[in-house]
Amino acid sequence: MAVALPIQQEVYHIDARDLTPAKRRNLIVRTFTKYGLTLVFRDGGLAIFRNGGVNLSEDQQARLGTNIRRCFEELGPTFIKLGQVLATRSDFLPEFICDELTLLLDAIPPAPFGEVAAVLEAELPDGMRTFRRLDPQPLGSASLACVYKAELRDGRPCAVKVVRPNVEKLFQTDIALIKGWVRRLSKLLPPPLAAAFDLNGLLDDYYSSSLAETDMRQEAQHMEDHRAYMAEYDHLRVPEVYLKPTKNVLVQELVDGWSIKEFPVDFLTLEDRAMLMNEAAHYYIKTIMEGYYHADFHASNLLVGRAKQLYAIDWGMVGHVDTNLTENILKLVSYVFTNRISEAAEVALQVMRPTEYTDMQDFKQQFVTHAEKYAWNVQGDTKANWGTMVMEFIQVAAAHYCKVPSGLALWAKGWSATEAVARWLLPEYSYARSVETFDTNLLEIFLQHHLSFRTNGFAIFDVVKMLTALPQRVDVITEQLADGTLTLQTEHRLTQATARTVNTAINRVVLAAIVCALLITSGLFAIAMKGTAHTVAWIWIGSAATVCAVAGAVLGIWTLWRLRRSSKT
Repeated sequence: MAVALPIQQEVYHIDARDLTPAKRRNLIVRTFTKYGLTLVFRDGGLAIFRNGGVNLSEDQQARLGTNIRRCFEELGPTFIKLGQVLATRSDFLPEFICDELTLLLDAIPPAPFGEVAAVLEAELPDGMRTFRRLDPQPLGSASLACVYKAELRDGRPCAVKVVRPNVEKLFQTDIALIKGWVRRLSKLLPPPLAAAFDLNGLLDDYYSSSLAETDMRQEAQHMEDHRAYMAEYDHLRVPEVYLKPTKNVLVQELVDGWSIKEFPVDFLTLEDRAMLMNEAAHYYIKTIMEGYYHADFHASNLLVGRAKQLYAIDWGMVGHVDTNLTENILKLVSYVFTNRISEAAEVALQVMRPTEYTDMQDFKQQFVTHAEKYAWNVQGDTKANWGTMVMEFIQVAAAHYCKVPSGLALWAKGWSATEAVARWLLPEYSYARSVETFDTNLLEIFLQHHLSFRTNGFAIFDVVKMLTALPQRVDVITEQLADGTLTLQTEHRLTQATARTVNTAINRVVLAAIVCALLITSGLFAIAMKGTAHTVAWIWIGSAATVCAVAGAVLGIWTLWRLRRSSKT
C-alpha cells in the first residue's frame, strides 16, 4: 500500500527522554514561574479557592485566570485535561478561573506522522497494509489522540483514532508530581476548606478517567454499551467499530454528514428536528438513570447523517455515577420546577453531603432563595437551564462547606450540553416538554431499581433474619431487666472543630500557667537574693531569677502574639 508523504506542518512531539520526574518537575516549576503562578501558593493556595478568603481585584482575577489557562496549554495534555475537569468544579474554584479554563485549547498540533505510522504498524495485525489509503493530515488533533481519514482494503471509508505516542507515560509522570504537591497544599488549607474539598479524591477521579481516555479498548466498550441503549431509538446511532480495537488504535465508521451547527437549514423539517431532540433527550435521561454520564454530548461531537440520523462520534469522556445520586438529582430538579421548594431543600441535603462546618438552616434558606426563581420557568430558557441550575446549587453547597460528589459537576456539564444541542436543533420547542414525555419511562426505571430482587434480595434476607432472631433478643433483654443487669454503653465524641477548640484552650491555659509560674519563681528568687549579697549564692540565685524572668517574658509575649493572630483569622 502506498501512503502519501506527510505534508510539512507543525507537530507536537512527546519525547520519552524528557519524561523523567526531575525533568518534568523542573519544566513545570519553570512554566509556573514564567506565568507568575508560584505566587498563588503564597497564602496556602487560597487565592485559587472559592471561600479562600483572599480578595482579588478584577484586573488581578483576569490576569490570574488567563495565566493559569496559558500555563496549562503550554504544559500539554496532562494539564489541558486537568483544566477541562477543573472548569466544571465551580464548587471550589471561583468563576473567573472556571470561565477561563473553559477556553482551554484542546486542539494542539498532531503527533509526527512517522510516530503515528509506527503505532499502526506495531498494533494492527496487518500494520499499514490494513489501509488502501490513509491521509496524513488529521481530521482532528486533540490533546490525547489524533483522528485520520482512511480507507480499508475492502473499500470502506473509516476514521482511525490513534493515541499520541508516550502520552500515557507523560500522564503517569505528571500525576505523580501533582499528587505530591496536592498533598502539601491540602495540609495548608483551613479546616473548613479541607473538610469540604477532597483534592486527593478529585485527582484520583481525574487520573482514572484520563487514563481510560488513552485506552481505545475502553472507548470501544463504551460505544458497544451505548449502542445497546440506543437500540430502541430509530434515529440515534453509534459509529460501527470495524476492527478489533487495540490499546492505542480504534478504527471506526466514517460518518458522512454535518455537525449539528452546520447542516443545511432545509435538510431537516420541523418534525425531523423534534424527533431527533426527543430521542436524544430520552436516551440521555435513560443512561443517567442507569448510572452513566457522557460529559461531552455536545454539538462538536454530534453529526447529522445523510439518512437524518444523529451520530455521537466521541466516547472518551464517559463515566459512572451512583444511581441513587442520579435519582435524587432528578427528584431535586422535579421538585424545584413544580415549586415544591421545601422538599427540594431536603433532597439537596442528601445530594450535597453536609460537613461539620455546614450551617444547615442557613444552607436551606440560601437554597430556597436560589431555587424559587427556577420554579415554573420554561425549560430551554438560559435562565432555567437545568445544568446551570444544578451548578448554582453546587456553588451554594460549596459556600456552606458541603462535600459535593465529584461526578455531580460532570453530570451537570453533560446535561447542559444536551440542552444546548436541543436549542440548536429546535429553539422553538421547550426542552422541558421533551423531558416530560419521558415521565412514564422514568417511573418504570425507578420501579425496576427498587423492586428488583437483585438489588433488594439481601435487604429481604436481613429483614427475615431480624424477625426470626427478635423473640430471642427480647427474651434476653427482659431477663436482664428483671435481674437489674441491663446496661447501656454510650460514647460521646466531639466534632473535630470542637476538639481543636478545646485542645487550643487547654494548651493556652497550660502555657499561661507556665508563664505565671516562671514569673512567680523569678520574684521569689529576687526576694531570696536580699540576704546573700556579694556571695556565690547571690550569683547563682540571680542567674536563675534572670533566666526565669526572661523565659516568662518571652513566652508571655509569644502567647499574646498568637492570641492576636488567631483573633484576626
